[in-house]
Amino acid sequence: MFYYTRQWWLNGRTPTRSKPVQQPQPFTVFQPTPGQNSPTFLFVIHAYSLKQARALVAAKVAGETIVVPVSSGASR
Repeated sequence: MFYYTRQWWLNGRTPTRSKPVQQPQPFTVFQPTPGQNSPTFLFVIHAYSLKQARALVAAKVAGETIVVPVSSGASR
């Protein structure tokens, strides 16, 4: 089991929903450790939603290749 938390402080501002272009948000991934009160920090991953973050973390932990679709307007 993993815990995900958003880190709004990394952006230096609060998110707004009126933006025309959505930016990936940082999610911190923690793993609970038996016998300890605080979970262990694993890594930070950037994703557009919690659902996408969960899929990316599952792929990363399993050692799979991660392919993220890019919206139109992105350069190579």
